[in-house]
Amino acid sequence: MKNDLSLLRRGGRPGLLSLIWVITGIAIGLSHPLPGAEGPEKASKTRIGLYNSRAVALAYGRSEMFRTAASKLRAEGKQAKAEGDEKRLAELTKRGTGQQDRIHRQVFGDAPIDDILDSIKDSLAAIQKKASVQKLASKDPRDPSVEVVDITALLVEHFKPTAETLKMIEDIKKQPPLSPD
Repeated sequence: MKNDLSLLRRGGRPGLLSLIWVITGIAIGLSHPLPGAEGPEKASKTRIGLYNSRAVALAYGRSEMFRTAASKLRAEGKQAKAEGDEKRLAELTKRGTGQQDRIHRQVFGDAPIDDILDSIKDSLAAIQKKASVQKLASKDPRDPSVEVVDITALLVEHFKPTAETLKMIEDIKKQPPLSPD
């Protein structure tokens, strides 16, 4: 019986052995892309920077940036009171109360931290670049086409937290957020 390879060389019909060789070659070629080539699933993944909004809010709420803004608001309130400007004092008091309420909802609840991120918008591009992420999110998108990277520490670091603040952040991460009520 002549083997299949000799038949192929002479222009004969391929047999079962030849077919197996062809299928094996295709399978090997498909399972081993060329060096440097990425599969479509790898090339299309978007990297999302996921952060714990409560941790970021706590770092911000205990930061020098927050204390400076709060001090400025108190100073404006004192000035309005000294000038007898009741309308301005009421506006500033309302703003201060709202700010305190918002930071509490952000730290202990699930309130968005857009205002905090807006306060560091000039640094966000550098943070995203450092983490090699295209977008930021506080909730996992649960999308297989997305690669999630935790960037909480990079955002927290921006506010220069003390050791005490870092401990508080670790503690708060262990607790579920409170309901909005």
